Amino acid sequence: MSKAVLGFPYSGGMYGLLARENPHGSIDFKGYDYMEGLYGIDPDSLAIPTTNLAILFDEVLLTPADTHLPDFNQTPDSFGFLRNEELGIAMSADWDSWTEANRIAEELAQRHLIREALAEVGLPHEGYKAAHTISQIIMQIKVATEQQAAIVAGDGVHDAVELIFRFVKDEVSSTTAMMTEPLQVAMNNRKFAMVGLDLECKSLVEFADVKNNEEVRRYAGDMNSALHTAAMSSDPNLVFQSAIDRAMKSRKLLKRARGMFETIGITSTLASTAASISGAASSNLSLGLRGIGLASFLARKHLGRTEESQSWYLLGAKMKEVSIEQRLRNSVAITEQRPQSES
Repeated sequence: MSKAVLGFPYSGGMYGLLARENPHGSIDFKGYDYMEGLYGIDPDSLAIPTTNLAILFDEVLLTPADTHLPDFNQTPDSFGFLRNEELGIAMSADWDSWTEANRIAEELAQRHLIREALAEVGLPHEGYKAAHTISQIIMQIKVATEQQAAIVAGDGVHDAVELIFRFVKDEVSSTTAMMTEPLQVAMNNRKFAMVGLDLECKSLVEFADVKNNEEVRRYAGDMNSALHTAAMSSDPNLVFQSAIDRAMKSRKLLKRARGMFETIGITSTLASTAASISGAASSNLSLGLRGIGLASFLARKHLGRTEESQSWYLLGAKMKEVSIEQRLRNSVAITEQRPQSES
């Protein structure tokens, strides 16, 4: 299972999306330092990229927060998480560690080096908001360590996380022997656009339909592998782009090869039929041609599976396809349920 801890700014985007689902609340948070620190400056602008990230990973993990959780298990599981299995979203309920992280963050917020690192990537870097931001980063590191997950954040956030990790790695208690620096995957507008991750889900139901689709999960798994490999390199953007280029070329060659075997299969089938019609003398030839046809069919199946494994860069297109099909099915179902007098 691929897991990711949502870092800045996407954590705020997810908290905002969850809060929007609260029928009795709102996120009119202006003027409230805690809420501004939780949701960020403009969580609505992050709704689409955050939704697509939540589909990309099997499960996204959030640090403790005072926010609405639609249809989540109300009791933490054995790992201390509130989970919604259908949505693939889990929130830590480890408030003891959050309290400890707050204590450390208040001290770190006084350090010029830390405030400067936060300011460079547009994160709150003064007063309470700075301390709250640092608390969240500390908890993101802790959750990522314990769950063996990557932190997925925006461009530049990596440096701030790395700096804070160096200060706190021996101070924050963990279920593991010690905190280890987590893998960080940077997602920016260019990467989202490159692979078409811009699906706008109209509801949590639509989100769940797309996320739980088998083909979407296969494509997402392969893309995750490419992103993780790139994140471990010295130039993640270049390595990810190269992986896409290789996949595109491989898919093109595999498609061409599959087309050749389709031609062989059709030709051998026609020839086999003709040999059978011509009489018993041609029975051996007919069997041989049928064998060629079977081998061609098996080769096409194998090439088809291999071609699909090289199609991961089309994840965005696959998500849109699944979403459109689901909307059409829903529309047809509604139409069929209407009384004839209304049609």
